[in-house]
Amino acid sequence: MLVIKRDGSEVEFDAWKIIRAIRKANKEVEVDERITHEDTARITMCVDMQRKPYITVEEIQDIVIHKLMEYGYYELA
Repeated sequence: MLVIKRDGSEVEFDAWKIIRAIRKANKEVEVDERITHEDTARITMCVDMQRKPYITVEEIQDIVIHKLMEYGYYELA
C-alpha cells in the first residue's frame, strides 16, 4: 500500500512509523493513560488491513485517533 504524504509524494506503508509515533506520545501522558503494546499492534494492523492501493497520511491519522479513543485512550489521542 502506498502512502500519500502531505507534500504529495508517495512512500510504501511502514507500520513502524505508527508504532514510533504512538510510543513518542505514550511518553507524554501519565503512566495509567499509556497504551499497551498489544493495543498498539491492533491499531497498526487496522491501518495495514485497509487493503487500499493508496492511503493518505491524514486517513492514517484519523484511523489511529479513532482507534485510540475506541480503546479508551482519550488522553493519548
